[in-house]
Amino acid sequence: MDKLSREALLYVSHDLGFGMGWAIILVSLGIRFAFIPLIGKTQLNAIKMKLLDPEMKNFQNTMQKYQRMGDFKGVKEARKSFAQLRERYGLSTILPLVSLVQIPFMITWFVSLRYVANTPDKFPSIRTDGFLWFQDLSAYDPYFILPVISAIISYYNIQLSTMNATSSVGSPLARYSRYMKFVPFLAMPFAGFFPAALNLYWIASALVQLLISVTVKAPSFRKMMGIPEYLPGSILEKLNSAKKPDIIKSVFVANEKPAYGIPKEAINAAAQAQAEAAHAQAQTAQVKPAATAASSGPEKTVQVFANKPKAAKKDKKN
Repeated sequence: MDKLSREALLYVSHDLGFGMGWAIILVSLGIRFAFIPLIGKTQLNAIKMKLLDPEMKNFQNTMQKYQRMGDFKGVKEARKSFAQLRERYGLSTILPLVSLVQIPFMITWFVSLRYVANTPDKFPSIRTDGFLWFQDLSAYDPYFILPVISAIISYYNIQLSTMNATSSVGSPLARYSRYMKFVPFLAMPFAGFFPAALNLYWIASALVQLLISVTVKAPSFRKMMGIPEYLPGSILEKLNSAKKPDIIKSVFVANEKPAYGIPKEAINAAAQAQAEAAHAQAQTAQVKPAATAASSGPEKTVQVFANKPKAAKKDKKN
């Protein structure tokens, strides 16, 4: 397989006339594109699993409880129940393992490309078929631009993958997933001294992975693939489908000047009393106050005006 990958590289470079630089990019893209259907299915499966995150946590808590109690029958029933849940929504636990079949091909291509880059005497075009500031693909990037680009793309790839991943509660992956996206930057000083050909391969491969991740997360693509915003009957759907009550917010408006000999303070006190009565009525109707209803429905404002006091009737003189 190692020899076959080198022959493919030389065929694209020499026979098709693309040159060694473009040949590295095209062969890397070809290998990644060959596994796109498998990678896409794996990511869609991960998105569905993420939509069942509350069920996953309930299952893990139930399993831990039964294991502490030594109730093996309860453990068996919990596993059976969760297996039925996976079957209901068409989830696969084997698919992520099947996607690992691409790793031997990627490793073989990496080893083969490293051999070509480290033996420029056998493949002289590796020294002249580069791009821009890195014409010699057998040497490392003198400006460290390629390693930086590779690290940035890998950063976003890891960030998107950890957002879709569903990890066990308390597992090392769940605990340190927020820091994993910074690993490419830690490896950058070492990757910077690899031949530019290898960095070019990493960038091309990472770009394909990023394109797949962004496409799969797009709402239009998920709708086309039949994945709803929330899975029917799931806990997330029940939490987000509840009708959000309206908020009644009462304000009071009082005159700035005294009217009919009534002090302004008295008018404001009367308006405030009416406002408190409106709030009490809203609470009786089980309406959430505005201060604690950040996720409630649209806010309705009711203005309460102070009633204008009637003028006192003068006694008629006899």
